[in-house]
Formats: sequence, C-alpha cells, structure tokens
Amino acid sequence: AGLAVAVPAAVAAEAGGPTLPWTASRQELAATADAHGYSPRDRVCTTRKGVTYCPFADYTVWVPAWEEVMAPVAAAVPPAARDRIPVLRQQFPGNRADNAESASVDIWPRWPRTEHPDRSYLAGSAAAMVTGLADVPVPGTVTTGCDASGQARTVVALWLAGQGAPLLPAGESLLVPTPSGTGEMPSQLGPIEYGDAETGYARRLLERPDARERVWAAWETLTKPQTTLAQALPLLGLRPEHPATSPAGPPCR
Repeated sequence: AGLAVAVPAAVAAEAGGPTLPWTASRQELAATADAHGYSPRDRVCTTRKGVTYCPFADYTVWVPAWEEVMAPVAAAVPPAARDRIPVLRQQFPGNRADNAESASVDIWPRWPRTEHPDRSYLAGSAAAMVTGLADVPVPGTVTTGCDASGQARTVVALWLAGQGAPLLPAGESLLVPTPSGTGEMPSQLGPIEYGDAETGYARRLLERPDARERVWAAWETLTKPQTTLAQALPLLGLRPEHPATSPAGPPCR
C-alpha cells in the first residue's frame, strides 16, 4: 500500500515543466523563465489540507509531491496558529517582489524524486515561519541568520519539521536555490542555527505519543522567544539529557 502511494507522487515530481539542477546559475534560471514566459501572474494556486501551493501552470503536477511533505507539518500545527502556515510559491529570478503579500516559502524549478535534504529544508523552512523563528521575507533585502540555541521554539520547529521529512543533524549546512543561483543555509530551518541539544530533544519529542497534545496545550508559551529550553522540558514531558546551550551568534528575537 505504501508503494502504491509513493510511486505516483515520485513520478509526478518528475513530470511537467522543464527542470534545472540546484547548481544552475542565475543566468540559466532567468533564460528558462524568459523562454517559457514565466511571471507571477502565471501561477496557479490551490489549497490542499490547509496549505496553499502556487506553482507555475507547467508545474501543477508537482503539488502532490510537495503535499507529501507539507500536509503532515500543517496537521501538527494547532488550529489557532494555522494562519501562520506559509504559502509555497514557485520562483524564478525576478519573481520575488510579490513575497511581501504573505509569508511564503520558495520552491524552485526542481524537486527530488526520493528522500533528499531538500525535503527536510522545505519542512523546516515552513516550521520556522510557523513558530516565529523566521519572518516574512522583505523584497530587496537579504535574509539574515540568527542563533536559536537554548530556545523552546527551536525544538517545536524541529518537531514540526520532523512530521514531514527526516531531521538533519545540527550544523549540517544545505545548498539551496536562490535568486543568484545557489546559496548556503546553516540548517534545515533556513538561516537559523542551533545545536545538538535542540535536535536531540526534538527527536525525543517525535517519539512521544502525547507530543501533539503537549505542544498544542502549551503552544503560546513554547513559541515565545524568551521561553528557554529548560523551561520547555517539563511542558513537553522530556527529561534533561543535554548540556544547556547558549547562542554562539546573534540570538533569534
């Protein structure tokens, strides 16, 4: 039964419009956009299970593959916070100006057939926005990073991300598409840094059958920037296992 579900989605991810590797230069991406006439007005948006997907018309067949990652993440967000779930908006160079309309995660013109860090990055980017670790991008600015070590919401974000894709080790940087070609993100939460403690507690939380109930009951407290990891552990039903951590860089506010 699992194969019956997974195979069509994998096939769908390879179908549709032209695809480019993550290493494609800005010029190659722009040439593809120009050749096919892609512009923001050509996106086709659809909402499925609480998530809005806005691919270009040639790529609508990819939506089920994106949904495999995003639907479990959205289902784990408490109802009162689901307005923070970002839109998945497909991008080519020059299309970013409309990002200010709503929180959005960029999808570029390639998607892997099988398990891949890009899936973890998609789930993590969305989770970072839901928990307030990442803000809505501002057109014309560069997203700056911060360190969320020792914060309760980091564990919550990683727990959310783990609903839809594997958790990556702390400190594992990712090469992701950007308007200029490719860029390096310090973690699957995007520009957010953290340590082994946050990842370790998130893995423990993913093992708990009552995790959703606990996260939902204490959501407002857990997602406040000032709530520490130590304060979160009893709320999440976790015992101390890792040394306390402090931000090595600018703390996330």
